[in-house]
Amino acid sequence: MKKLLALLLLCTLLLSLSACADPVIGETPAEAPISADSAQAPEAVILLEGDSVSASVRGVTVSGSVVTIGAPGSYTVRGTLNDGRIIIDLKENPGKVTLFLDGADITCLTDSAIYLVQAKELNLVLAAGSENRVVSGTEADLAAYDETRQGAAVFAEDDLDIQGEGSLTVLGYLNNGITCKDDIKLKGGELSVLAANNGIRASESVTMSGGAVTIQSGNDALKASSAKKAGKGFVQIDGGELTVSAGGDGVSAETELRISGGSLTVAAAGDSSLVSCKGLKGKTGVTISGGTITVKATDDGISCADTVSITGGELLVQSGADGIQGGKKGTGFGDTVGSVIIEGGRILISAYNKPVDAKASFQISGGTLLACGRGTPSPSGEIPWLLYTVKGSAGDALIVKAGDEPGLTAAYAYSTVFFADPTLSEGQSYSLQAGSQKLEAIASR
Repeated sequence: MKKLLALLLLCTLLLSLSACADPVIGETPAEAPISADSAQAPEAVILLEGDSVSASVRGVTVSGSVVTIGAPGSYTVRGTLNDGRIIIDLKENPGKVTLFLDGADITCLTDSAIYLVQAKELNLVLAAGSENRVVSGTEADLAAYDETRQGAAVFAEDDLDIQGEGSLTVLGYLNNGITCKDDIKLKGGELSVLAANNGIRASESVTMSGGAVTIQSGNDALKASSAKKAGKGFVQIDGGELTVSAGGDGVSAETELRISGGSLTVAAAGDSSLVSCKGLKGKTGVTISGGTITVKATDDGISCADTVSITGGELLVQSGADGIQGGKKGTGFGDTVGSVIIEGGRILISAYNKPVDAKASFQISGGTLLACGRGTPSPSGEIPWLLYTVKGSAGDALIVKAGDEPGLTAAYAYSTVFFADPTLSEGQSYSLQAGSQKLEAIASR
């Protein structure tokens, strides 16, 4: 009996010591990540100290100025790293990693500053009120950009989420700003990207639901580049504020581009004789159901090899080629596919060529469209439309006298003005004020 009692007391003591032990730092469960609005940063701290790093954290190793995270969990990153990297590699230990950036400034002169090798997901959480920066290369590298050079400032082999209430500046002087081989989700925070090549590039998808994102890129600004997996290759924008200045395409999807909300200001101002400089592009479909969108492009404003569908939103498009281009020519004589379908929204277009170039059909059954350029095909649909033939100049103010009409300033010389609106009455004459000229047209359907 005494031996049994002693054994029970020993077990009780061991359980008591185990319960009172401090938790292991750096092993925050992946199932309970730090939220974007959390007031408390993770206790596992990686402190950047110029040319060295302090990290007394289980699962984290330091070699010179290179930090390797090998365990799932949440980690606070603070300080400045002059030339080093944070590498996340969980190998065969699946889980999520959250980097809580709280005043972090990370530079790698020759490669990616943050490199996700393997993990279920990497969350970059921007601490409220914090300013953070991630840099690959130097400004001199930007001026001497070589497309064969690798090293996005942030490179992720797996999923990448960015959120929070702070700011992050990404300078991709070597190549891209942010590259992800899987899915990118932009959920919050103030994100500014400058890149020699692509600004933000995901292989499988990009989804934006919040935050303020600004991109300046030598090539495409925001893109999903691969359709190898079924249902992937899309870009979806549901909210937030996106501002883009691109030397290539503004927003580009290998499959579908879908916009349902948010504010987009897109400039694709490169040399369209050398590269594609389209404002909004989806190869298999472009669907716009909401949002406030301004597009200025040296190539097509909105482009798709199949169908462009607009059911809502406020759009202003200025294009050095076609305003909206939907469809493509087939292999046989007269064989074309793809359409432009407008069922809602308020759309203003000034194009150097056709305001609407629908290869197969142009259908308009709702919304308001005022467009000028060099010819618009006669649409089918349920609402009346007007077509004016006029010799006009860039800078002309265009107003159709039809009640609560929108106004448009021509960005290029034009020969036609097209207006469609449900308030028009078929067979009635309406006047157009085009600069100093006044013209009349009869509504058709």
